[in-house]
Order: sequence, then C-alpha cells, then structure tokens
Amino acid sequence: MENLLGIVLILFELMFVHTDRFLVAGIRNPQQVLWRKEYEVILVQDMDMFRLNILTREQQEIGERQPNEFVGLNSNGELMFCEIQHFLIQERDEYSTIFKIYDQERNLVKELKFFETIRPLNLFDNNIVAVTALDFLETHYYDISIQSGEYKEREEWLETESEMLEIDTFGNVYITLERTKTIIPTLIPILKTMLSNSPMNDPIPALKLLLKSL
Repeated sequence: MENLLGIVLILFELMFVHTDRFLVAGIRNPQQVLWRKEYEVILVQDMDMFRLNILTREQQEIGERQPNEFVGLNSNGELMFCEIQHFLIQERDEYSTIFKIYDQERNLVKELKFFETIRPLNLFDNNIVAVTALDFLETHYYDISIQSGEYKEREEWLETESEMLEIDTFGNVYITLERTKTIIPTLIPILKTMLSNSPMNDPIPALKLLLKSL
C-alpha cells in the first residue's frame, strides 16, 4: 500500500502544483527577517516589528524595538533583544562595545563587553554572530557565547536566504509559496484511511471518493 500511496501522491502533486505570490502590504526595506516557524516570519522595519503568517497572510504588529537594538529569537521562538552601545576610547584597555541582552519581557539577561567595535549580524538563543562596526577598520567576524561571554574569530557570515521571501530593488517584500507543501501532508492521512477501508486495498473507490470531495 505504501508504493500505491506514493504513486497517488505524485499524481496529486502534478495535478495541484501551483504557486502563490503576494506582496506584503505596508512593509518596505525591512532591516531584519526572522523565521520563527516554517510559515511564520518576523519582519523588523525601523522601530516596528510585525509577525506574518505566510499561509493565511495574517499580519500583526507585535511591538517595537529601540533605535540601538538588534532583534533575535531564542530556541522557543521568543523574541530577544541586543542593545548596542559604542564608546570613544582613549586607551587600548578600554571597552569599545557593550551588548546588553534582554529577553522578551525586557529582563536583562547578560551584559557583554568587548574591546573591539562590533555590531551583531545574527542573534539566536545563546549565540551572537558579530562583525566590525566601522567601515574604515579591517573587517573581522566573531562567534560570541552569551552565557560565557567568550568569543572567537570566525569566517565571513553569509546569511541563509529563504526561497519563499524576496525583497526587490525597491524594498518591496514578496512571498512565494508552493501550495503542494500544505496540500500533500493533509492528503496523506486521508488517503491512508481511505485505502485501508477499501476492499482489498483497491485504490479506485478511494480515489473516486477523494476526487469527488475536492
């Protein structure tokens, strides 16, 4: 029955593959794009933060960040914030950068101090990826542990881009979604039930019933 189920699903993919593409209203040139779940994304535009469900297209403003804050997520999908402070230094042993890490309720989690002048590129759970903040300085990248405060140099950070989200040259945000990604998982348990209830696992009555219901 598993082989038969696979063949049926391939046929349904060929029948139902279609692509939805839509413009995300009211958002242009987001500074940050955070994938909270496979089909849920956080968009940070200036001080405003929006949650978008790309399946339902439901969009909701969920709060604000401060001008000197970088937004991240923990492993539970909750928001984190990194407050960035830079200082002019007179001596080499003075700290040039301070990161203050806050949880979703704005409780201070950790304060990190660095001699280097850096800014965050990615904030997830216990880790920060940072880069030299000033253009006239030689560029370096760093992996930082929030818990221990330890950090080390790393290779260049290349952010992973989602095939579902596109920002064009004008800053417009588009979502592209193949509907088979949601249809097929829904069909699997239905097909299994129908096939198991068909006489001698005959697929014809099950397929007729399923097609009639669509």
